[in-house]
Amino acid sequence: MATQYQQVLTALKALGGEGTMKEIWNKILEGNPQGWKTKTPMASLSMYLTTNKDVFKNENKKWMLLDTKDTDEQDGVSVSTTSSKNVANLRDQRGLYFITLSPAIQHRSAGFLLKIGESDNITKRLKGYSASLPVETIDTINIYPIPDGIDTKDAEKQVNGELLGNDHLGEDLFGHRIKITACTDHHQKEWLRTLDIDQDSQSLTRFARLIDSIVDDTINALKQPVD
Repeated sequence: MATQYQQVLTALKALGGEGTMKEIWNKILEGNPQGWKTKTPMASLSMYLTTNKDVFKNENKKWMLLDTKDTDEQDGVSVSTTSSKNVANLRDQRGLYFITLSPAIQHRSAGFLLKIGESDNITKRLKGYSASLPVETIDTINIYPIPDGIDTKDAEKQVNGELLGNDHLGEDLFGHRIKITACTDHHQKEWLRTLDIDQDSQSLTRFARLIDSIVDDTINALKQPVD
């Protein structure tokens, strides 16, 4: 099953790249008659549309898809399981990385900081963070290998779209919504943060499982079924 964010993308593409919220929701229901697990689906839809301004634009009471590339079908592939990596022994591989920062470190921005990005040249990328985020502050890195049939940039954008837009994120694991926002500190550009997680090992482990699920669902939905 595609993530909710992916369902929004697919619905807008099916509508020719633009539509009202009602039209988008009706198109989503065509592909997913059960709808979403929320009592306020239109509010949930609005969250996805308004928190991903680089993908969706509102004009004349209609929402427009700025980049239809995200919904293109991909070749059939298989997806490996997540593997944890030590920073010192990290090898570059094709896929996505998920980084969390050590709870013991006092960051410039409040909250629990995380980042999802393309793992190509990750060793070089990590060194590039040293000015504001020394490598030693990084607590864990998970690598999600992605075969050649999937565009890693599209996968990265869709995972981040789900994290920013899902208005009942983490309720099954935490018992309450986990709100994730883009970090506004210019020293930590493109990082995400949340104030809703206790920075203890148990909470962070549950949060990592949540990320695992979103990444796996996103990648699996990008696969084209093999006959």
